[in-house]
Amino acid sequence: MVANMDKKALVVQSNRLIEAKYRLSIEEQKIIKILISRIKKEDKDFQDYEFHVKDLAELLGMTYDNPYVVLRKITKNLITKPLEFEHPETSEILQAAWLSSARYRTGEGIVSLRFDPLLKPLLLELKSYFTKYELGNILQFRGQYSIRFFEFRKSFTGRKKHEITFTLKNLWDMLGLQKDEYKIFRDFKNRVLEPARLELLEKTGKSFTWEPIKQGRGGKI
Repeated sequence: MVANMDKKALVVQSNRLIEAKYRLSIEEQKIIKILISRIKKEDKDFQDYEFHVKDLAELLGMTYDNPYVVLRKITKNLITKPLEFEHPETSEILQAAWLSSARYRTGEGIVSLRFDPLLKPLLLELKSYFTKYELGNILQFRGQYSIRFFEFRKSFTGRKKHEITFTLKNLWDMLGLQKDEYKIFRDFKNRVLEPARLELLEKTGKSFTWEPIKQGRGGKI
């Protein structure tokens, strides 16, 4: 069943998902959040979530002449791009795709998407250790890393954490960065940290501050 889009719908997800290791484009992230907002609190299994392609493209802010072509590329990526997280209690490492399928009914202008079943513990029947916010909060973002830092901040403040320390390796892993990316910290600051911080401040009025922690000989961050 094709449902109407609602920017006030809640995105509810385990903090394990927020802390997972992955890298998606801004459009790919938004599609995942839109799908999450369609999950009902009482759902015990994932459904086929249907959308009018035109409505989905509009919600994503697409201006392409043929959104079908772009969306097919995006959903294909979501079937092939993995996410990874380690459960701290069991030390089990999960690697999974975001979507198990994407079906386009081109004659009707409808696309049907379904989450990979391995994501059930991160999205269904959540009782604790989760974060929620309105879908419209993240649809306004344009930067690739803004949604991630918005969710980091939302998750940490929701758990009464007003300060968090990341090793660069941990942060790199969570953002899906390659080891040889941003070898100079200044580049990471200028292309990832500051753009995300400034967009959060501009779009939501709430953001974060950060400072590098230098350790060892030569003051390595």
